[in-house]
Amino acid sequence: MSISIAIVEDEKNYNNALKKVIDYQNNMKVIAQFFDGNTALKKLPDFSPNVVMMDIQLQDILGIDIIEKLKKEMPTTQFILGTSFDNDELILNPLKADAKRYYIERL
Repeated sequence: MSISIAIVEDEKNYNNALKKVIDYQNNMKVIAQFFDGNTALKKLPDFSPNVVMMDIQLQDILGIDIIEKLKKEMPTTQFILGTSFDNDELILNPLKADAKRYYIERL
């Protein structure tokens, strides 16, 4: 069984790099890529991924806001948040919003 993953990351090169790394794995497949938060907010439920890798600080909306709006509609989806910021509040707030993990991007 393959793990389906959606990526929400507004930095296009990083988004595509994540896709390449994930798709290289035998048991994972990227089924959707979003380059802005509002599009992700509208279309993520249509894909029903197992996992969403979400940037915390998107240009148009915070990743945490997307999770809060979608977690009832997508109860089986796990959200993993990423940030390049070293800010405790940006890390702790997503965990309070029921994100399961976070990772720190080093660009």
